Amino acid sequence: MHQTNQYLTHLLAFFCFIVFAPAQQLPQTEEGAIIIFEQALQDDKNNNHIEATKGFRTAHKAAIKLKNRKLIYRTGFELFLNHGSDGYNTEIDSVSKYLESFESINDYLYVGKAQHYLANLYSDIGDIQSQINLLYESIDAFKQVDNMLGIAMNLQDLSLLHYDQNDFASSRSAINKAIVIFSKYGSQKDLIGGYNNLSIIFEKTGPIDSAIYFQKIALSIAQKGKFYRLVGLLLSNLGNNYSAIGQDKLAEATLLKALKLRDSIQDRHGTAFTNIRLSYFYGKVKQPIEAINYGKKGLAIAKNIPFIKAQRMAHGALSIAYAQLNDPKMELYHFRKEQELIDSLQNIDNARNITRAVMSYEFKTKQLLDSIDNAQEQLQQEYQYNKIITNQKNQRNIFLIGGVAALLMALGLWNRLKFIHKTKAIIEKEKDRSENLLLNILPAEIAEELKANGRAEARDFEMVSILFTDFVQFTQTSEKLSAAELVKEINHCFEAFDYMIEKYSIEKIKTIGDAYMAAGGLPIPTDNSVKNTVLAALEMQNFIIKRKKVMDSVYKPAFEMRVGIHTGPVVAGIVGVKKFQYDIWGDTVNTASRLESSGEVGKVNISEVTYKLLKSDPDLTFQSRGKIEAKGKGEIEMWFVSFKT
Repeated sequence: MHQTNQYLTHLLAFFCFIVFAPAQQLPQTEEGAIIIFEQALQDDKNNNHIEATKGFRTAHKAAIKLKNRKLIYRTGFELFLNHGSDGYNTEIDSVSKYLESFESINDYLYVGKAQHYLANLYSDIGDIQSQINLLYESIDAFKQVDNMLGIAMNLQDLSLLHYDQNDFASSRSAINKAIVIFSKYGSQKDLIGGYNNLSIIFEKTGPIDSAIYFQKIALSIAQKGKFYRLVGLLLSNLGNNYSAIGQDKLAEATLLKALKLRDSIQDRHGTAFTNIRLSYFYGKVKQPIEAINYGKKGLAIAKNIPFIKAQRMAHGALSIAYAQLNDPKMELYHFRKEQELIDSLQNIDNARNITRAVMSYEFKTKQLLDSIDNAQEQLQQEYQYNKIITNQKNQRNIFLIGGVAALLMALGLWNRLKFIHKTKAIIEKEKDRSENLLLNILPAEIAEELKANGRAEARDFEMVSILFTDFVQFTQTSEKLSAAELVKEINHCFEAFDYMIEKYSIEKIKTIGDAYMAAGGLPIPTDNSVKNTVLAALEMQNFIIKRKKVMDSVYKPAFEMRVGIHTGPVVAGIVGVKKFQYDIWGDTVNTASRLESSGEVGKVNISEVTYKLLKSDPDLTFQSRGKIEAKGKGEIEMWFVSFKT
């Protein structure tokens, strides 16, 4: 009902504007209508939406009178963008119809615009497959008319898409290219968006100071330009980062300021997000009542829009708040809802779809995108490539052309190169498929050595942390499940573990039944491999503990787990010739296995060697267990490790 009333209010306001706004004389020629339309676009770009709407309305009426289909569709679409509609279904339907109209007259500029807008709508409702397809289709359309800004806007959204899938390297690459374009061709508003996207990547990857730096630059530009929606967004993000570095008073004040601004301009998406940010903040500072208050507000707005990503965040914040109130029923409810939405937004299918789309499109777009930095150099590279695959006669002709003529020749060969690129892309795709299969079996460095030499030498490593997990009372639990249910549950847990070890850059070695084995510090030793292995183990235990709560709530069997870690020297190499695998050997491996079997459910058990390497770490806390008898090893000094609270 609220949504319907709000929609009617918008329609009434727009009707009043149409009826009572001062009339603007209709131009009598197409040139005059186009001039008014272009001025309206400039007004819209400068944030002067009232004048922009007047101009679009006048140009639209003139276009109808002049029967100019192209201008009718364009002005109608811009009027729609300025006023929009409540509800995603209505909006998707309307934009889809405009897209069909633009496609019917080959208006590639507005085909690209409509596809880009539609991609963002699908993003908000969690339809990742439709989003990724539309973004690449939009890039194709903008290429038809050499619209670099359109390409950059899609790159910016691709950056966010990769970000949501935790592919931060691809995310940073895409937004850096977009920022280069924005700097050369874009407006201040475009540049603000680019800097903000870059800052949120630094929020995840560090350093956090870099995130704050780029947000402050963007905020300064937004405030000068009076881009209030962007000011609200940047204040909200800044508040979140102030909280991350412990400046709680500044964080609270900044977030409340952001909420007040976003509420005043009826930015529903922004208001939902900032309420949720405040919920997380108050949860962090142990004020659960405030956290629940803001979390519920954010969740209600996100459901009303609907906004799936914000709903997921709200459930996560509320789960934390109810845990602080010792309300396990509500904690579990919101945790379960959060996990359901995480599965819908970020899963293996999404990752595969994104990878597939990127692989199929990457080569087609690479030539154009790289030309941002040096167009003439890129064209010269294409020219050189063309020499290799053209006949000798064409080679002689090309060599006779110099300077500017070479550049024009390269442009003339673009269509031929597109065909070559498509053919090469098919070959590259098949090659990538086989290489990806190899990388699923072996570490990247070992796979490269195997491809280069036909074999990979076994190597000694002095400092490797071995992680073993094992499900407790596995046989008894498995008897309560069908074979299909058992495999599904184990796979669910091991897939989660795979994501965790990838996050901390440690190597999965193998699974043996219900046991999982990984190693930090190989095939490339790093200074933080010991800590990363422990952090991965702690996240694994937390996942299994939460998973059990969820399963218990629906009266289904669930696993409990022990984890053990030991650090020391190992030998690593490839076993087998046909079904080969990467494996490790040595007493360190055996000791790590004993640490696991001597551990306790829900705990991460580490050796004294591992403890000594981490005992001064400010993020971890340790509990001595004394000397514990381990089968075949005698007494071993053991410690429980956990996150410092």
